[in-house]
Amino acid sequence: MRYHAITITPNTAADLCGGMVSMYLDMAAEADPSNPANSVADDEIQERYAERNRCIWMALAFAAGAGWSCGVKIDPIEADWPIVFIDLPTGQVSWHMPAYPRDWDGHTVEQKYDRVREWSNHATAAFVADEDAGVAPGQ
Repeated sequence: MRYHAITITPNTAADLCGGMVSMYLDMAAEADPSNPANSVADDEIQERYAERNRCIWMALAFAAGAGWSCGVKIDPIEADWPIVFIDLPTGQVSWHMPAYPRDWDGHTVEQKYDRVREWSNHATAAFVADEDAGVAPGQ
């Protein structure tokens, strides 16, 4: 596999992240059962919300990478449904999202970073093994 070097400046990175925000928000809009433009069968609603939610979380990550104002707030009326906010150049957008479904497991800071390191080592080893075998990552 051949790699090409490109120069990434802060402006280029922000532009790339902004483009990814746009892509993921477009995908979220297409999946969202609450979007008036969409007609969704009853048996597809849960799957469509799950897809929308994945897209919103990815858009949030890229918005943060672009340096845009964004984050999560607890809805004082519906605490089980936190709200994701992204300030787009065209104005603020937001979505209620499901709360994390489990309780904190009591991990310490040290345990947290041990888990991160363990996962990173596992994921890196799997990626290298796939690349050595000529398999595209994720296949």
